Amino acid sequence: MTRANVRVDLSRPEKLTEALEEYFPMGVCPVRGVPFPGAMVGVDLDILLPNGQRLDARGQVIQQLGPTLFLVQIAGHLDLNHLRSLTKEEPLETPGDANPAKSEVTGYESDASAVYADIPGLPVPEKRKLARQGNKIVRQLLMKDPNKSLHVLVVKNPRLGLDEALEYSKRPNIAPDALKTMSQNRTFLNSRQFIFNLVRNPSTPVDVAIRLMPRLTHNEWRIIAKAGSVRTPIAAAARKLVLQKLGG
Repeated sequence: MTRANVRVDLSRPEKLTEALEEYFPMGVCPVRGVPFPGAMVGVDLDILLPNGQRLDARGQVIQQLGPTLFLVQIAGHLDLNHLRSLTKEEPLETPGDANPAKSEVTGYESDASAVYADIPGLPVPEKRKLARQGNKIVRQLLMKDPNKSLHVLVVKNPRLGLDEALEYSKRPNIAPDALKTMSQNRTFLNSRQFIFNLVRNPSTPVDVAIRLMPRLTHNEWRIIAKAGSVRTPIAAAARKLVLQKLGG
């Protein structure tokens, strides 16, 4: 059988980060800018990574997402820890000249404010207030707080938009109750990517993930059913939907 040879450019850290967050944990690789070779076609991937590194992989085309965007199910396992070491996380704040010890955090500061340095050391009641009304940087900082009760308050913040919801729906270290709360937001549920993220997230309550599954497509069910990182009940529910679809 003829195999397609495809180069995937993930040499920019932000592109590799996107793949690590959305695709690689499911064992799939996005291919962009290449004409669709056809479903179930075998593919040899030449993946360009940051710092001049490369990764060779083999797989099979399983889904077309656009005229020049499709997914390849990778054969074997990826060393995700090594790949993560090639990415760089952008800082959330820019240090300034203010004295953090004397600055009051209100949640309405500019993105360059130095008062964000105060947040980790604030008393819990103040963090809870900020979670309810803080701006995007405040919300991002509080979503990393070890006190996960703050996560639920952050996702209830009326300033929370779909862009953040998509980001948080992929994070496995977020409180399950926060993911459940987001799953009840009608605006967020208009995004199938948001639903897909929640279903795959290991912290999403199983009953919530299964309830959302019918909102996805047949190809997305197949991806979930095959992904080794997805919990057994979720994968089983996806396989059941696939079989029902095939049975007509």
